Amino acid sequence: MRQLPPDWRRKGLLIDANILVLYVVGSLDPGLIAKHKRTDTFLAEDYHLLDQFLRQFDRLATTPNVLTEVSNMAAQIGGEAETKLRLILAALLEVLDERYVPSREACRVEEFRRLGLTDASLLLLAKQEFLVLTDDRHLYTALQKNGVDAINFNHLRDGAWG
Repeated sequence: MRQLPPDWRRKGLLIDANILVLYVVGSLDPGLIAKHKRTDTFLAEDYHLLDQFLRQFDRLATTPNVLTEVSNMAAQIGGEAETKLRLILAALLEVLDERYVPSREACRVEEFRRLGLTDASLLLLAKQEFLVLTDDRHLYTALQKNGVDAINFNHLRDGAWG
């Protein structure tokens, strides 16, 4: 995998919900990725690529909005795996830099009407200090239009960064 520019690594990485779900599910068992409703478009190799990519950053961040989505999405697997996924998420919370963006501020972002609260909060926070990793093309496009450094995980998957 190609190394990122040093200024991007110093910024820290702001992680979107689908990518974080992939990481949590893959951390439990890469074999579950194909079986989980929210990650079945990914492969076990995608988890390994993501893990390698995340290791390039000293600081990983997300928002309470994203974490709520991840917790709810992880639960969609049910059974014993659901409990284990939540334990992995809890352990991950010990190292993630959780950043709060007041909803009243996020809803003032022009893109709020199109993207929703979670993505609007990511956009607002990313403008301040972060590189964003997402697989959401609408969010990625909005970030690009706002001059925010962002990477679409699908570009990593396609080898554009490998």
